[in-house]
Amino acid sequence: MFEGIKYKVGNYYLKKRMQENPRMVTTCNFDTAKRVGFLFEANSREQFEKIKAYLGTQVDKGLEIFAIGYVDADQIDDYFLLRKNINFFCKKDINWYYKPTPPFIDQFIDVDFDLLIDLSMRSIFPLEYISKASRAKFKVGRQIVFPHLDLMITIDENATLNFFLEQLEYYLTILKPVHKTKINQ
Repeated sequence: MFEGIKYKVGNYYLKKRMQENPRMVTTCNFDTAKRVGFLFEANSREQFEKIKAYLGTQVDKGLEIFAIGYVDADQIDDYFLLRKNINFFCKKDINWYYKPTPPFIDQFIDVDFDLLIDLSMRSIFPLEYISKASRAKFKVGRQIVFPHLDLMITIDENATLNFFLEQLEYYLTILKPVHKTKINQ
């Protein structure tokens, strides 16, 4: 889906942006985090309901959350719209080299989240763009082909979203914050 010359151009601009915005990596867990950003794919109501419930548990823990969902369609179903602290974008919101263009994307990227959690179950370049460009202090997600996360959780490619969410809870509960490292990415 996201490949070829457009993908290469997108990666070029992404690498350039990352070099211009170095970040300080600080190991963080759910006990030390205050502000958390989430990225996810929302292609079905069922999938979104699971993610929405998970985000609700994070709010119940006292975390300030912001989330961005990608809908792999030309339009966003009304069901997904008007959610507090959750924004969505779709194919029409991506430029010719797959960079997401809505203004809320750059605002999200510039937030110094304590944690950025990518809940994607597959590689999706527009979400990777946001994740890679983000100034978040600690980035977490599923291990993917092109790693850019500070903590990658290895799960079987056929694993369910529920299993991945359980693994996130486990690792982000036992992880001990220990260091800061400046990265030019």
